[in-house]
Amino acid sequence: MSTRDDGPPRVYRELLRRVLCGSMVGGTILGDLEEEYQARVVESDGRQAADRWFRMQARRLLMRALYERISTPRTWRKRRSCAMPDERGSGNAVVTDLLGEFRQATRSLSRSPGFAVITLLTLAIGIGANTALFSVVRGVLLEPLPFEDPDELMVVLAAAPAFGDAEFGSPFEVLQEYQESVPLDRSAAYVTYGATLRLGDVAERVRGADVGVGFFTTLGVEPLVGRFPTAEDVRSAPGELAVIGHALWTQYLGADPGVIGRSAEIAERVRTIVAVMPPEVRFPEEGVAGGRGATMVWLPFVPARRSGTLGSWVWSLLVRVPSGVGADDLTRQLEPVAVTLPERYASDNDRVLRDGQYRPVVRPLRQVVTRDLDSLLWTVFGAAWLVLLIAAVNVANLFLVRAETRRPELAVRAALGAGRVRLLREQMAEAVVLALVGGTLGIALAAWATPFLLGAVPGGLPRTYNVRITGEVLAFTVVLSVATAVLFGLIPALRNATPDADGLHAAGRGADASKRRRATRKVLIVAQSALALVLLVGSGLLVRSFWILSKTDPGFETRDLLTFQISPRPDRYPGSRQAAAFHQSFLDRIAAMPGVESVGAINNLPLDETPAMRDFVTEDYSATHADAARLAIYNFASAGYFETMGIALLEGRDFHGTDDVRDRGAVIVSRSVAEQYWPGRTALGERLRPSSQEGVWHTVVGVVEDIRPRELRQAGEPMIYFPFVPPAGDDAWRVSSPVYTVRARDPERLAAAIRDELRAVEPSAPMYLVQTMEWHAERSMARLSFTMLVLLVAGGVALLLGTVGLYGVLSHLVGQRSREIGIRMAIGARPEDVRRMTLLEGGRLIVLGLVLGTAAAVALTRLLTSILYETTPLDPMTFIATAMALLMTGLLASWLPARRASAVDPMRTIRGDA
Repeated sequence: MSTRDDGPPRVYRELLRRVLCGSMVGGTILGDLEEEYQARVVESDGRQAADRWFRMQARRLLMRALYERISTPRTWRKRRSCAMPDERGSGNAVVTDLLGEFRQATRSLSRSPGFAVITLLTLAIGIGANTALFSVVRGVLLEPLPFEDPDELMVVLAAAPAFGDAEFGSPFEVLQEYQESVPLDRSAAYVTYGATLRLGDVAERVRGADVGVGFFTTLGVEPLVGRFPTAEDVRSAPGELAVIGHALWTQYLGADPGVIGRSAEIAERVRTIVAVMPPEVRFPEEGVAGGRGATMVWLPFVPARRSGTLGSWVWSLLVRVPSGVGADDLTRQLEPVAVTLPERYASDNDRVLRDGQYRPVVRPLRQVVTRDLDSLLWTVFGAAWLVLLIAAVNVANLFLVRAETRRPELAVRAALGAGRVRLLREQMAEAVVLALVGGTLGIALAAWATPFLLGAVPGGLPRTYNVRITGEVLAFTVVLSVATAVLFGLIPALRNATPDADGLHAAGRGADASKRRRATRKVLIVAQSALALVLLVGSGLLVRSFWILSKTDPGFETRDLLTFQISPRPDRYPGSRQAAAFHQSFLDRIAAMPGVESVGAINNLPLDETPAMRDFVTEDYSATHADAARLAIYNFASAGYFETMGIALLEGRDFHGTDDVRDRGAVIVSRSVAEQYWPGRTALGERLRPSSQEGVWHTVVGVVEDIRPRELRQAGEPMIYFPFVPPAGDDAWRVSSPVYTVRARDPERLAAAIRDELRAVEPSAPMYLVQTMEWHAERSMARLSFTMLVLLVAGGVALLLGTVGLYGVLSHLVGQRSREIGIRMAIGARPEDVRRMTLLEGGRLIVLGLVLGTAAAVALTRLLTSILYETTPLDPMTFIATAMALLMTGLLASWLPARRASAVDPMRTIRGDA
């Protein structure tokens, strides 16, 4: 006769009772095991399977107790009647415990390599993207300008609202009016241009600037070598002194400290070098916009007495204002002077003052240097933050799933005396270890990706010399990593710091997790889907804009077209016709080279520099008529230019060699000029002239299609083309450094051959700004393409993380609900019903995320308005397409767990064997 009772095996029950010591939590766990044992006896219709299950659970608990005794003997010695261990101790004990917890966290993660690798990759992507973009934002926007009190520096520009939104320079005489009428502490006028540097055998094109002699003191900088010239120095040697940049000093002069007093030919004049700028000073030109580089030469001058006529609108005024005075304050001081200018210079017949509603515009120097990139960079930085938030949500979901599998372990540890604080610290230690390692990988990823990020902008970014991984960037990454650890680790840790007594019971029967735990994971999935939709909608809007803009016809062909400039010595070609003859001769030499289809030249290439404009009158109106003056862009083009550029000739003919006759000079006009000047009739044979040149008429010999001269985003503008060869005796009509355009099948390879040809005929003439026309077109779309690229990558990462997160959560839910699914199928549910149930659960989460994400996208995509092209921030097609893409991806992620659920064996699941 058996002596055993109706309970579990007696030996294992007694061992557990001794190990758990009768504590409240331990007693609850033992009671749950016995209750589960009795339930299994009834379900399996026998004790054999139930005994086997109880022995397995008891062995697990006993092994865990033995591990606790070996790993923490001091804790076991301190225990009294299985009470909680004393967690107070000395500072050294606390440090030792923390180090031990980090070691234990590392060991625990090493036993779950799949979880650790996925988590680290997710964090590395999120933290790396933020680190890379923060280094760019810090270097371009946040790093202080290398000048004394840079916030006190302002730049005075000009605007003519009647002619458009562009801001430009002013005539030098206008700036003198401001300097004489408004009390300015320190100020100096400046203008930049391309200058030829000749130093020994070197002939290069560099960026130069004419600056008032007070320019250096206004900036508040000190030279690296030498000293800045004073007004007396400049007066004693007018036009003969030069300050060179650090890049020029190191690249061409070997960083020779004895360079002071050395001569160099700069801007076609021999100058004496008197100072070298520090490496960080490159103003007025700071970046590589347009491929024109930073300023390398500053040529100081003492302003002459103000003349009575206006010069070109190219000068800017650098002003240092007192502390506390802003751009609006300085504007209010200048406006009364600006009001008097149209009357004072009425004889100049200048349209900007007379008809353009001229007004001064004051900008902080930082805004001028960064070229209004603030909104662009903060937008992409915000996208990186969204990616990090999505990554943190994804990792939090992974931790919640991991915490579910550890509930029995944590329940045992609590029963063995581990306190709430200890359990919380141990779980947060895992989060901190993952975050710090992920942050380290993120820094490596940022260091690798930042050069590619900067190279993604065809026109470049200003101040890129400041973009690097600094101590500030490292501190930002550390703080970001710790904050991310708190974000994704705190919720699961708090949930499991006080394990409930049913931890073993739930795990033993394979029952569902609590509704609260499931709800938390579902909320995270919804949040992840909503954030992903915001990024996808933003990138979708930019892709749509980019597609429309890339398909926009600029009025010319960009493929297979090489562009460059040549600057011959003016003393070798002193007259305008001699210079034109040299360029025409070199055009002929290029045309004869193998592989060249056609060649041409223009003084201002489309999509490159800001074109020149002036007003013209026709014979239909007198020069004083109210509608007589019309503003148009004017250019000087060679024969063959329109064919080379692919600009359609609508009427008439191209230029040829007899178009330089002064009294009946030929011009070619664009379609909009013909329609505006001579509506309803042909423009061929009509005459026009600049409004300020009495009696100098030009005859229209051809009409060409409009082009987009400034950027692809702007519509075609009225343009008038004059012959490349000037009229006889007119030396003011000089095109000294035109832009060559060469159409060939392999234009980039042709550049080296053209350079060799130039050395053979004119070795002292530099060939510079060698680019393809496709590069200029890409640079015109740089702001849009850069933002699109970043948001597209961010959206793709968000979609991937969201898909992985949804798949992981649904897979875990299917595993937890396998017993329920087995019961459903045992009582008649079909596999397709189970699949539908799982798909609907995933679909509901995605749809709720789509609703919330759409509302957020409606609010946030308005920030992209200034970047979009012919696309509204609420474009319905983009919203629908991105929402459908996210929904289909989510359903695909739900399909695999659904198939797994429908494959559950009902009998094995109910018996507990599955």
